[in-house]
Amino acid sequence: MRSPPAPAPTRVEGGSGDDTIEASDGAADTVTCGIGIDTVTADAADVLFGDCEIVTRVEEKGGGGTAPPLVTPPPADTTPIDAPPLQPTAALTLRGTTLRVGRGGRGRIRAGCTGALCAGTLVLKAGRRTIARARYSVATAAGARVPFRLTRRGRARLRCSGRIRARALAGAVTRRYTLVPRRS
Repeated sequence: MRSPPAPAPTRVEGGSGDDTIEASDGAADTVTCGIGIDTVTADAADVLFGDCEIVTRVEEKGGGGTAPPLVTPPPADTTPIDAPPLQPTAALTLRGTTLRVGRGGRGRIRAGCTGALCAGTLVLKAGRRTIARARYSVATAAGARVPFRLTRRGRARLRCSGRIRARALAGAVTRRYTLVPRRS
């Protein structure tokens, strides 16, 4: 009577994300886990790379039964104890609905900030066209006025039409405005 052939060794690779890999088939397998928290059940002869987080080794006894599994716990938290506390997130708010623009294409947008310092670039767009760009740095909830200057095309468009409907973009904040010429 012939004995059944031994299982062939295989190479098992986990993908990104949390994986459950079953490699206890009696063959000497090679297991690579990948990104995520991966759980592996493997034979004593299997070769596991260090990226497998939870490993259960199943050892075969001579009588054909299996011994209780040996479980390797996941690695300890490696966050340093002296890590700085999380900084509060800053939220920018834009105020108003109408922006008055002077003869040189200069105007100001009222802005406020909650939390830490808000800084970045504010962009005014009319349709797809950028008509102004300005850097801002707002420190308090009381607010500040962010000065801007329209581009040459933006000034010409305001002169011709008398008003421009635009939207202001500052990071994740968007607000709609109507730009009108300032009357002296």
